[in-house]
Formats: sequence, structure tokens, C-alpha cells
Amino acid sequence: MESTSTPPPSPPVEERRVATLEALISLKQRAPDLAFRAVLVGGFAVMIAPMALPLVMGGLLAVVLSGPNGRIERALRARSKRAAGLAPALTTFAALVLVVAPFAWFSAKAFATLGAVAQSLSGDGLGDTRARLADVVANRLGFEHAAAHELVSTGAHRLATAAGQVLGLLARGLPDGITNFFLFLLALYFGLRDGARIVAWAARVSPVPAGRTQELFAAVRRSVEGTLVGMVVVASLQGGLAFLALIACRVPHPVLWGFAATLASAIPILGTTPVTLGAALYLAVEDRPIAAVGMLVAAVVIGLSDNVVRPWVQSQHDDIHPLLALLSIFGGLAMFGPVGLLLGPVLASMSTWAIETYRDEPDRPSHGAPP
Repeated sequence: MESTSTPPPSPPVEERRVATLEALISLKQRAPDLAFRAVLVGGFAVMIAPMALPLVMGGLLAVVLSGPNGRIERALRARSKRAAGLAPALTTFAALVLVVAPFAWFSAKAFATLGAVAQSLSGDGLGDTRARLADVVANRLGFEHAAAHELVSTGAHRLATAAGQVLGLLARGLPDGITNFFLFLLALYFGLRDGARIVAWAARVSPVPAGRTQELFAAVRRSVEGTLVGMVVVASLQGGLAFLALIACRVPHPVLWGFAATLASAIPILGTTPVTLGAALYLAVEDRPIAAVGMLVAAVVIGLSDNVVRPWVQSQHDDIHPLLALLSIFGGLAMFGPVGLLLGPVLASMSTWAIETYRDEPDRPSHGAPP
């Protein structure tokens, strides 16, 4: 009877086994050192976690503004080398004046109007509108007139209470908002000033090759630019159209509702629909059918503009599939809140990079390699 013997493992398999064993031994020897370093880094991360969002938002905006900042720096360098150092401060100031200041003005105007509306609803304001709405409820839904008036008054008081709670939350969050805004400006300025050095440092300490890290940064930059530009363009277009429609149909407080439409336009699917349909309902209650129909037509046009403009703008900057982009926005909203509108696509872009570049790593075993 012939004896069978197990053939020795092939050299490539044996080499991988030896390399794996050496890596495990090295990891065991370095475990205390790695644990100590992890504690230090983790402690610092926990300490700055409450300030992470404004810092991240400022850094991401610095990524978007790095191109204009570079052009300003080159223009100043043509005059003098010292003047070129002013480029980050000038870019930050320009962003503050052109973006933040108008947004703050519209926010203050809208919140002041919201306070006036809440005060009016809490009393006997909008009496004619309440009476007409009560008549609609009584005639169309079969309520008695007294019950309909009571129902409308109760709803108005509840809306006033909700508006007051929103204003109270905003007032209580004002000190934290000022601090976060200061951190946002700092992150924007230092991101513009030291962005190249930060990228070089990250490429040096990254566990993946430097070329792959550069690809990751490029993917994140495209994602941030596509998302921000898409949000700004769509919000400006839809908010502006809604504002014009509100003025044309003579809806009260067009600044408040136009500002609300601008903010709501950042949320896909939902968009400006609550504002435009609410305005159409108000016009119908006011017995202004032509204006109500006009507002409905405007709602359809504004909604279609999102489906055309947003994909076109993002496709110019980002390679993420529209379905994945939509899922990343809703996932970011669920996990991070409003800032998830930006962070969600960024994480999706990084995940796509991780999957696509894994197959191209030269040291990864091929599919046909033995285990």
C-alpha cells in the first residue's frame, strides 16, 4: 500500500503565512504603544466633539473656496510677496459679506415676522381669515358654526404656541450659535491659509499610499463642490421663484415664507411644497380662486425646476450616482441633522472611493490566488 504524503505548501502561500505571523507578532509587541496613542487621540477627539460640526463646515467651505482664494493670492503676489499672505483673510471677509451677512439679515427679518405672526395668532388677529376658514370648515365638513369657530381658534393658538417655542429655542441657542459661528470662521480662515499643508500632512500619515490619499481628497472636493453649488443654485432659484409668486399673489409676509421656501428647498422631495401649497390653500380660503390657481401653477414649476437644475449642477462636479446622492442626503439628515445635507454626500463619496480603489491595490491577492 502506497503511503500518501501532503505536498509542501507553495512558496507564495508560505511567504504570506510567514508575513502574517510576523505582522501578528509585531502587533502584539506594539500593543501597549498603540493603546497609549489611541487613548491620547481618543481623549482629544472626545474633547473637541461638541465643536466638530462648525469646524468641519468651515473646513469644507474652505475646500470650495480654495480656488478663488488661490486666484486672489496670485493676484496679490504679483504686487508683493507680503501682500499674498492677506488672501485667506480677504477670502474669509468676502464670504462673510456676500454669504453670511445676507443670510443673517433674512434670518432676522423672518424671525421678527414669525414673532409678529405668533403674537397675532395668540390673540384675535387675522379675524377675517379665521371667520372665512371657520365657514369653510362648517360648510364643507359639516361642523356647526360654533364648533368650527372653536376648532379654528384652537388651531390658531396651537400654531402660536409652536411658533413661540421655536423662537424660544432660537433665543436659548443664540450664545452657542455665536460660539459656533466664531469657530466656523476660524476653520474657514485657517483652512484657506494652511489647506495645502494640512493635505500634505494627511497624505504623510495616511495608512494608504499618498497617491490614493490625493484621490480621496479630490473625490471629497468634487462632492463638496457639487453639493454646495447644487444647494446654493437650487435654493436661490426656488426661493426666488417662490418669493416672486408670493408677491404676485399678494400673500402676506412674503419675506418670511420666501425665506422658509429657500431653506426647505435644500430637502429633496419635500422642497418648497409646504410653502407653496400652504399659500394656495390660504388664497382659496380668502376666496381668491385665480390667485390660488396661479400659486398652484407656480408650485408645479418650482418643483420641476429642482428635478432639472439639481442633477445638472451636481453632475458637473460629482461622479456619484443620483440615487446614491439622494440616499446620502436623507441618511445624513437622519444622522447629523441639517448639516447632514452636506456631510452625507461627503461620506458617500469617501465610501465610493474606498470601494473603487480597493480593486486596484497592487499588493492585494488576485481572485484566483489560493487562500
